[in-house]
Amino acid sequence: MTEIRVWCLLLLGILARTSGYTQPTELVNYDYNYDDKIKTVILRPYGSTVGFPMTYLNSDRPLELKFDDLNGDFVYYKYRIVQCDANWNPSQLNELEYLEGFNDQEIREYAYSINTRVVYTTYSLVFPNDLISVTKSGNYLIHIYRDDDNMPVLTRRFVVSEQLFGVAATLASSLEAGKMREDQRIDLSLTTSQRIQDPLNQVKIAILKNGIWNNRPLLGPRFVRNDRMTYDYIKETSFPGGKEFRYLDIRSVRRPNYKIENLERFNDRTEVFLRTENLEGRSEHSSYPDLGGSYLIQNLDRPDSEMENDYFLVHFYLKSPGRLSNPVYVLGQFNQWGTSEDAQPMKYEPEKGYYTTTILMKQGYYDYYYAEKTKSGFNSNETEGNSYETANIYQIIVYYHAFGERWDRVGQFWTLGTPVSGALRED
Repeated sequence: MTEIRVWCLLLLGILARTSGYTQPTELVNYDYNYDDKIKTVILRPYGSTVGFPMTYLNSDRPLELKFDDLNGDFVYYKYRIVQCDANWNPSQLNELEYLEGFNDQEIREYAYSINTRVVYTTYSLVFPNDLISVTKSGNYLIHIYRDDDNMPVLTRRFVVSEQLFGVAATLASSLEAGKMREDQRIDLSLTTSQRIQDPLNQVKIAILKNGIWNNRPLLGPRFVRNDRMTYDYIKETSFPGGKEFRYLDIRSVRRPNYKIENLERFNDRTEVFLRTENLEGRSEHSSYPDLGGSYLIQNLDRPDSEMENDYFLVHFYLKSPGRLSNPVYVLGQFNQWGTSEDAQPMKYEPEKGYYTTTILMKQGYYDYYYAEKTKSGFNSNETEGNSYETANIYQIIVYYHAFGERWDRVGQFWTLGTPVSGALRED
């Protein structure tokens, strides 16, 4: 993911124009929490337990944003929606050109935790709504900020799509020598009834694996024939297969999952100590259901009250015969795949032969994996390994820039791969 942190000068006019909003700190154009008291941020289609933050233009299915504030008190939060181009830089449009309604609306839905050792307030927002909606497809950011001092607390990406293109996509093993049993490759073609004068430059695609934003360049078609655009790349549409996600089940303290070695409850906290896990880089592939890297907030002990879901201090242990070449992290959607403050390097304890870290996590069921942080990004070759058989989910975003228009449309959103299993592992 390209981390373009300094874009406030481009965005400042949009942010300040309608309400006197002045941003005192830098904003980012990727998923990020600016306040370490903000936890468990979820942005998904309304009513879905898991899912990518995407909706169709003029759809009757909105998105829902939820987050916890561990300060515990009520805070007036507001939100802004900003349109971006295909590279997630602010678009050239004035917000009056892509919004119906007005920015800087209050978040009005909130609730306090009940009978929890860690006190928090949950805020929720469903949008588009009667006060604000988008009128054009494209990439969007939603910024949440405090009303009293205009300080940002979180930024999240979402996508609004049209249905201008037909997509034909298949998943196969890599064609590169030495990677046929490790990597997965996507064969892709598009069709459309749109009259496109220069499809090589006007139509680009982005491919995500398991909803993880990456810094790969946008791809134009390699061949165009009549109304069909073909993206038959070899390297550019190939991804390391990885392995099935590991899982953590902390939905119950009365009936702890077998992966929990010990659970200790104190007046002000609950601590969960997991069993020591092993490096899987050289192990054979095993198939089992997962959530595609996502997580589900749930309390099996008190299933009727969402506000009784507590926070636990979870201790992870990863056995290793020696210190690896690079810092090791626990990654998942719960910590924005390494961009949140929860993504801290694990500590290696040579006398015990393992890596360890402690993460504050809300009761639920989580997918995660271990990875090394290298100069080029996170790499799980040594910690998890790769297999072309792994059940991954790929998101394909088709961008279309029409002549005479000043923004990048999202002409189609397509999902490829094994559907997310509704079953959770109980082994």
